[in-house]
Amino acid sequence: WAGGSLRTAAPGVIPVNESLYQFDWYRRLQHDLYPNVPAIDESAQAVVDANLGARPIFFAEKPAWLDPDRLEAAGPLWRVKP
Repeated sequence: WAGGSLRTAAPGVIPVNESLYQFDWYRRLQHDLYPNVPAIDESAQAVVDANLGARPIFFAEKPAWLDPDRLEAAGPLWRVKP
């Protein structure tokens, strides 16, 4: 889903599917695709912690593990406050 239109509209976006982080193959794939992104092969929470302040981070749904006070609405998405 993050192929053509998303990559054209927002170059540099790194889509992450939090639900798939439970699988080793997904963590390996993320690392292979984005080797320069800290913690990309660990967990969604680790990616947020390692990259907050270095790049904007958005969610389509509020993650249960993240304090809601750290989120702000950004259109249909939720942005993690730096």
